[in-house]
Amino acid sequence: LAGSSLLCAATSDADMALFAARRGISRAVSVLVIVAIICTSDARQDSPRKKTRTEELRAKAMRFAQNGDCESSIKTYDHLLKLEKAVVSEDYNNMGVCHQMLGQLPEAREVFAAGIAKFY
Repeated sequence: LAGSSLLCAATSDADMALFAARRGISRAVSVLVIVAIICTSDARQDSPRKKTRTEELRAKAMRFAQNGDCESSIKTYDHLLKLEKAVVSEDYNNMGVCHQMLGQLPEAREVFAAGIAKFY
């Protein structure tokens, strides 16, 4: 502490004023950066993100299945799985369930096995 008091005693009022001004500018810049980050992140959250092709196909396949059109759902899932981009285990499961609902048990087993092999 003795050293720091000597340092303070050795600095002039002009030096202290300059230091305070620089520190104030530094704080102001820091605040502006934080505000800019917050505003930018809010803007990104507010703007709707365009769905990817995979997401569009997944939503379409699920709508078909929910409406009882398992054949169309299977075709859509088949197309989705061929893309191999952002495919999730639920895609295989849902496609397998559709095969099962249509009584296509060998196909259902094949799809379930492919999903298990890929993800587990």
